[in-house]
Amino acid sequence: MLQGQPALTQSDGTGIPRSTHLTVTPVTAGLIDELTGALAGGADDVRGQAGAGSDGGPDAAGGGVVGSAGLPDPAELARAAREDGELDLTAVLALIETLPREVSARMLVDFLAEFTEPRVR
Repeated sequence: MLQGQPALTQSDGTGIPRSTHLTVTPVTAGLIDELTGALAGGADDVRGQAGAGSDGGPDAAGGGVVGSAGLPDPAELARAAREDGELDLTAVLALIETLPREVSARMLVDFLAEFTEPRVR
């Protein structure tokens, strides 16, 4: 399991860049060399390129689902992700990095509430 992590500025001003956490389970343990090789190759492919949302604008991470405040509507993002199973996590991380923490935290709560809402069939 790969999980993207947003960049973070610590309280002392030290910046931690975006990263990816890799969870290794007994099932994937036998593939660790292949997994780390693929990750290193992917990093080599994009090294030096600007990341999503690098212009700092919230629209860069909106996925085309922008609300009245010019920010992505978390409920619309959740509905879109549920419909097609795709969510651009790189864009979401860029959004988290761009917005004040209290705004991104509220958006995450709203997104998860909508995304996990039981479906009526």
